[in-house]
Amino acid sequence: MTALYADAAVMAHIAAPMSEEAAGAYFERLLRHTRRPPVTARAHFWALSHARTGEALGIVSLVRDAEGSRSGEIGVMLLPQAQASGLAIHALAALIEALVQDRWGFGLNRLWGRHAPDNRGAARVACHLGLLPTGALRDGQTERVLAHWVWAAHASSQTSTHSTENPEHA
Repeated sequence: MTALYADAAVMAHIAAPMSEEAAGAYFERLLRHTRRPPVTARAHFWALSHARTGEALGIVSLVRDAEGSRSGEIGVMLLPQAQASGLAIHALAALIEALVQDRWGFGLNRLWGRHAPDNRGAARVACHLGLLPTGALRDGQTERVLAHWVWAAHASSQTSTHSTENPEHA
């Protein structure tokens, strides 16, 4: 998955692409996080791969806010061949559902995400999942929030995997 952090297209709305060496070192840090017990680790990463071929497609993540907080940031990064495929919506919806059901015992009651203001694809994904803009910028990115108790009602109202809503009006 180091390719994610070194790919200019993937990093276009996130940060400058990393060198292969820097991406490898960063990925090793991510792997160390995944080896910690789930309830004590602050960051969690799950690899996304094609069901039939096993081809790597990206990652989905949860980074809990400061220790003791009941809030966490969710995110997804996809390789170019997996973008605009609906995978981001499906992967994040599965993560949100597991977190709302408290599958891992994190006890979160606030989930949030962020994206570059000009990243229309990420805005559509966030809008489809019911993450609402807070009006705040976090590190120059649009912050969106989904309250724990809102998810069940939102999830049951979704009948398709594609939203026709305009993300600029979300």
